[in-house]
Amino acid sequence: MYEAKSPVLIIVFNRPNETRAVFDVLRAARPKRLYVAADAPRMNKPGESEKCTETLDIFKQVDWPCQVFFKINEHNLGSHTSIPQAIDWFFDNEDEGIVLEDDCVPSMSFFRYCDELLAKYRNDHRIMWINGSNIGFQSREINSTYLYSIYAISWGWASWRRAWTLFHGNYRTTLEDETLDDILQRNVGSSFMTRFYWRCIFKYAYTVKNWDFRWLNACWGNGGLACTPTVNMISNIGFGIDGMHGGRLSDSRGHIQARDTSAEIKGPEKMVPCIKLDNFLNRNLYKISVLSISRTFLAWRAPWLRNAARRIQGKQI
Repeated sequence: MYEAKSPVLIIVFNRPNETRAVFDVLRAARPKRLYVAADAPRMNKPGESEKCTETLDIFKQVDWPCQVFFKINEHNLGSHTSIPQAIDWFFDNEDEGIVLEDDCVPSMSFFRYCDELLAKYRNDHRIMWINGSNIGFQSREINSTYLYSIYAISWGWASWRRAWTLFHGNYRTTLEDETLDDILQRNVGSSFMTRFYWRCIFKYAYTVKNWDFRWLNACWGNGGLACTPTVNMISNIGFGIDGMHGGRLSDSRGHIQARDTSAEIKGPEKMVPCIKLDNFLNRNLYKISVLSISRTFLAWRAPWLRNAARRIQGKQI
């Protein structure tokens, strides 16, 4: 059984069942250093404190040689603040590592894949992110176990301090309109629909608290690429009624099987984005369409409607 070489950060909140599923894989992978970051319960949610405690108690079951570190918020910050703060803490202490959220269940091959690519691209600043999920993309590549992509997917990933530190200052707080057109042209090309979708997404991300799209803006602004496996290695089990950010239980992006591979971890000869992969992600992850653009435009222009809907659903804002 492969044992993880890289340190692992797991970000948790109030979902003990999902957290236990991820923990069971971590127990098999036996990382030597495990970082646990937890947001505090919300005061207006009865029973949430008990769920948060039950979730943290899972890590009392670490029974392999492992240093365990905790970052537990005193007050609820919400996911879009607490998650980047947790990643800051992780990379303040580690040069590189693996990041999992409580609903992202990896395959065992994910750890070998991340370990090898973290070492391979350690000093290659063109690569800023290592995706664990490919959302079920069926690759016809027979000589590569990963492809290059413009998209950084936050469902189980790995990176380096040298990349994460680029996510600072204006990238966290301000969308630079004068550079956005250039960033979109360089990364998503000339498709009007795709460019308008991402323009709305970034406007939305800087109107509400959204860390992962702001991080993607930092990646694109620095010319960064992601490695994406040709075999899906992460199953997102967070869709459904208790999902942090919505999504129906029947959502095609959820519960995709996480698979293992015994193949050598190697990529294409040329470091260029795979257009077929990125087009697949446009359709199946981001679901770019007239309807999704309309919804994103409305969320950007009227964020109070989005926030009101989330409050009604009992979700974090």
